[in-house]
Amino acid sequence: MFGIADILPFLINGEIHHEENALILRSPYRKTSFELPIELLETISDLAEQEGISISKWIENKLSLNTKYQ
Repeated sequence: MFGIADILPFLINGEIHHEENALILRSPYRKTSFELPIELLETISDLAEQEGISISKWIENKLSLNTKYQ
């Protein structure tokens, strides 16, 4: 089972559709890729691991601190 915290990102920024008596929530996230120097990627990986989060979440957190995305 899942709780409200699990679906909150979908409710805030995702897409919500109602089809045939079903509520469909689509993720606000999109998969992307980019190239980084190996040394930088290793550094980011180490920092994310120290914080106990994924590389993607670490990058998202850092970009959110430095952009209007917040």
